[in-house]
Amino acid sequence: MAADEAAEGDICGVYVCDVHPEITREDLWQVFGHHGEIVSIEPLTAGAGAFHVRFAQAQMTLADDACSIVNYSSLRGQTCRCYTSASLEIIRRTMDTGQRLVVEQLDPTVESCGLHEACSLFGQILDCKVEPDAERGNCNIGFAHFRHEEDAAKATTFLGGMQIGNLIVHVRPFAPADVTLFTGCGYAPSGDSIGSPTIPETQDQELQSTPEQMYGAVLQRFRSLEYHFVEVFNDLAPKLKRLKTLVQLYDPTHETQMVVIAAPANVKSVSQVLGECLEDCDFDILDPSLTEHDKDLVVEGYATGNLYVVVMSSDVATRSGFAPEVPTSVLVHFDCPMTFPLYLRRVFKLADDKSRVHCFFSPETDQSWALPLLRALEEAGHEIPSGLVALWSSGADKEQNGPRDPDK
Repeated sequence: MAADEAAEGDICGVYVCDVHPEITREDLWQVFGHHGEIVSIEPLTAGAGAFHVRFAQAQMTLADDACSIVNYSSLRGQTCRCYTSASLEIIRRTMDTGQRLVVEQLDPTVESCGLHEACSLFGQILDCKVEPDAERGNCNIGFAHFRHEEDAAKATTFLGGMQIGNLIVHVRPFAPADVTLFTGCGYAPSGDSIGSPTIPETQDQELQSTPEQMYGAVLQRFRSLEYHFVEVFNDLAPKLKRLKTLVQLYDPTHETQMVVIAAPANVKSVSQVLGECLEDCDFDILDPSLTEHDKDLVVEGYATGNLYVVVMSSDVATRSGFAPEVPTSVLVHFDCPMTFPLYLRRVFKLADDKSRVHCFFSPETDQSWALPLLRALEEAGHEIPSGLVALWSSGADKEQNGPRDPDK
């Protein structure tokens, strides 16, 4: 507590994030100038849409007052978040201490300020946000970062299983891979010396606690893959044919198990392909319709080696309680997630450096993250399929954004 109070006495400023890309420093000067004399407004390159605002007077009440008014306000139609620089430092130090909770299965009508209000019943909140759950689509996901660990423990006990709106929410502690779930949560420190995520020296190195170190560890898992194959498919039929070839190639057993992630609409078709190659007792499906008992049976069956293949509906692919406890030998992304960070999350949760990872990339649904994927493949030294290069070339300036020529 004494350290926190000391930190608050040394810093008089605010951290504002989720700022609309068209908002300028001059705009923010007008917004925060009403609360006191401003020394500087510092845009952060390591946290897009984030700024540090510093006041001349060393009075924390200025920052507190500014945050109470600007937090969750709409600037050019986009809801921003705002908290004191002292709170920012506490957040960065306590990402993995149990004070940050993830709230899943939120009703789509619940907004950040609503979740903040609900969680405030259990203690002081330093930051809180809700955004659409890109994996599930029909609900939201959020987080609440408590000032005190005991308050987070109370919220876990009483908020989990509570109905908010029309849905019953699930609450769990924040995990390192969760950095991929939320935008606007880079928490870049003042000075913004972070040019890129901190990559652990070895894969076995213990995960660090800062957001950039957590994201760096997730990215490192991707880079460490020895077998990563990306293929571009335009239609469902060739994807099913390729999946059948892979099943026949790997011939899954209790020693070479396989996880296939498919969109809910394609789970049945994928299961039919598996049924043509395997005995019914050798594979099963994980999807949201399963009861807790049936879900546990499938997870246990895979863990004990009684199930050789599990088809996971994409809306539960990395959900707590659904993912296998040990890395799979073969991971097939039959359908990709909505964003590249979510793809990294899947790899981190389900694979290790020895896993064989296959990605079926669809230009129709996945084109928005073709460039980030292409860059990551190049940086990791993974093979880049010609179809992905062609897709990028059709919509980007190759000279400015494309992969480097290896001969140069």
